[in-house]
Amino acid sequence: LIDAAHFRGELEPLWKDLLRLVAAEGKAEADELEFDDEPIDRAAEQAALLLPALREFAKQLRRMPDADLVEIRDDRQHVQLRTEAGMLRIDVDSPEETVHVSCPLVTIEDLAEELASRLPAA
Repeated sequence: LIDAAHFRGELEPLWKDLLRLVAAEGKAEADELEFDDEPIDRAAEQAALLLPALREFAKQLRRMPDADLVEIRDDRQHVQLRTEAGMLRIDVDSPEETVHVSCPLVTIEDLAEELASRLPAA
């Protein structure tokens, strides 16, 4: 489900918006400012169908030994998704961009739980 949505380009805008909102909320808290939670709540609602899968994905990856999950290599790009020392690592090297991201798996699980807690009860 997550892979299919990712490859259709459905997750990237949601994810970027969510990360921007979470960063803004953290900055507001650090500066002791008021922050409107409504945009984060809306982002959680948009991602509602993916949250259980995301939480379970992260939980299962934490139980597994370090592994290469996906690797795509051709003459123009190299994309690698792997787990290492409790982290999810994403590396992209291409002529258009270079991206190296690491995130603790427990953080992904916690984020999915936090967002799910913001959803109205079913």
